[in-house]
Amino acid sequence: MSGARISTYVLYGEAGSRCCILNGAAARTCQQGDEIIIASSMFCEIDDIIDHKPRVLVFGPQNEIIDRITYEVFRRSDGALDMAVKTETVENEYGFPAFLTQLPPETSQ
Repeated sequence: MSGARISTYVLYGEAGSRCCILNGAAARTCQQGDEIIIASSMFCEIDDIIDHKPRVLVFGPQNEIIDRITYEVFRRSDGALDMAVKTETVENEYGFPAFLTQLPPETSQ
């Protein structure tokens, strides 16, 4: 929420706890309840990216996964690189709120 960009380390917590806790100096940049973006990166060759299939997880208000986005990089028949984006909306009690997935009722005249 502050707009600060920080670089820090990761300590794994209890699986399934849905907690994201900033420690050390990083903790001074956020307040409880702030929305944050966590990104990781790696340096590699193009073929490594093709094999890796970078992913993005989108979390809801209770830190539940509501969408999984996969970037599939591939070579076209002419050798040029291309990319497809696939999304997998989670179909369970942690999915998008109903008001985001339902069409508005039609009005009759």
